[in-house]
Amino acid sequence: MGEPSREEYKIQSFDAETQQLLKTALKGEQHAHDGPGESCLR
Repeated sequence: MGEPSREEYKIQSFDAETQQLLKTALKGEQHAHDGPGESCLR
């Protein structure tokens, strides 16, 4: 039953890359709107 552990690790890795991608995209669009995209992301 060590499958969830492997999937969780994959998800965490994907989340990190996805977050960076979102941050970059938000930084461009959100920057002109609000500024700190992190505030809107939460």
